[in-house]
This record gives sequence, C-alpha cells and structure tokens, in this order.
Amino acid sequence: MLRNGLATFGNESNPKSHLFIITDLDVSKEKQDMIAEMQKNEPRVSFIVSEPCFEVWFLLHYDKSLCGIVTSDDAIRKLRRHLPNYEKNKSVFSLDKNFESLVEDAIKNSKQVLAKRENVESGCPATTVHQIVELLTKKKK
Repeated sequence: MLRNGLATFGNESNPKSHLFIITDLDVSKEKQDMIAEMQKNEPRVSFIVSEPCFEVWFLLHYDKSLCGIVTSDDAIRKLRRHLPNYEKNKSVFSLDKNFESLVEDAIKNSKQVLAKRENVESGCPATTVHQIVELLTKKKK
C-alpha cells in the first residue's frame, strides 16, 4: 500500500508537493526496513512515527513520562487512566472536552521526550506527531 501511494505521489507535477505518512513502529521488521529505505530515497516524503503506537501522542497531552510503555497495550492501559472509556478508532475529543486545549502541552512534552531519547538511550517510547501538528497549526493561522 505504501509503495502504491508513493508511486501515485511520484507522478505529481507540483515539485512543492510533500507527502506525510503517519505510522506506528509496532510493525514488522519488513515494514520498518521499507520505511527506512523510503526516508533515504524520497526527499518529498516525511514519516510521522510513534513508537510503539499513536496512543503515545494522546498520552503526551497529559503526561511527559512514557517510561514503562513497551507495547501498544501498555500505552492504552496508561491512557485509560486519563480517558477511562478510550477505545482505538474512537474520537478522544468526545472523551475529554479539554483535550484540544492540551495540544500545546503535548507538543512541548513530545519534544522533551524526543530530545531525551536522542541524547540518551532512555528506553522510553516517543512520537514525532508534534511535527505535523505544528505544521498544520501554522498553515491554519
């Protein structure tokens, strides 16, 4: 699916076009290798990744400590401390009316977690979702 989307994108006549692919890293080694290869060979493609899963981004709205999360199930379990009725593919906005107001906290927390992870092998999960959120927020203004 990724390669097909990329082939279609590659036919774009606008050289300013940019493709963002959002993915979790709790995937097969084969998919991780394909992502790494695409990142090297496709300058107009950016991967927005969460390790181990997208729920890490949701957690960063409430907490910057992600240690102890190894699997997607761990992340969901921790997220349910803040959003007891959370289910995958269900809008978090309907579970917490203040969720949107916490986006700036999530961006700040995400950057801190990522910086710590890059500088020190912390063993903690991280996400780069803040990058696309900042870009879209800037475009919206």
